[in-house]
Amino acid sequence: MPEDLSYIKKIKDCKELKVSFKNEESKSLEDEDNFIICPVTKTEFNGTQKFIANWHCGCVFSRKALEMSDEKCPVCDEKYEQKDLINLSLAFED
Repeated sequence: MPEDLSYIKKIKDCKELKVSFKNEESKSLEDEDNFIICPVTKTEFNGTQKFIANWHCGCVFSRKALEMSDEKCPVCDEKYEQKDLINLSLAFED
């Protein structure tokens, strides 16, 4: 196990995330014209925008989409706590 992932001790430390693709039919990143996007703002997940994973429900979305919601997931509308939000864009850590 790489040292930067040493906090993973058991399967409960991992979460399957729900991502949206530009081309939902393909759902593959092998196609260079397909990429992960925010399902709310349609922003491309390319490292220039802040993206969030909601540990509670597994949804992935842009920080801008989070600003449009009121303590509910902007994708699935489930309530969450602030501690459930994980920054996926490490260059933008607050």
